[in-house]
Amino acid sequence: MTESSGQNSTDSQTSYLPTKKEEALLEVILNPTNRLKNVEEICRLVPCDKKTYYTAFAKPEFAALYREECFKLVRSSIAPVIHSCVREASRGSHNHAKIILGMGDIYHERKELTGKGGGPMEVKKIERVVVDPNVNTTDSDS
Repeated sequence: MTESSGQNSTDSQTSYLPTKKEEALLEVILNPTNRLKNVEEICRLVPCDKKTYYTAFAKPEFAALYREECFKLVRSSIAPVIHSCVREASRGSHNHAKIILGMGDIYHERKELTGKGGGPMEVKKIERVVVDPNVNTTDSDS
């Protein structure tokens, strides 16, 4: 995220430029090795205090930037996840096969709904009648 010149920069679609601390915070939070760390541990790694952490996330622009960077991480990991799913499906994993076949629009999970006692569901059709007060409904030919 930081260029070699040391200036704040992002290659994101948002125009928000984070402060140096916010940029350091993003780098620590987005590092997968820190995914299970709590706020206190994250702040120790940045280093910053909890107030800086919560103030950053209170800014909608920072939160949007964080969300955007998270999606970039997910998108960059999709190929290995798909390959792993294909491998497990080919080894006989039913759940992985459902995922892969669903992605290929071949498999669609169905759920059967039943009514009382396992029988068919009772469906009531409700007709809605809208009365327009500007329309005369009486016969004028009589």
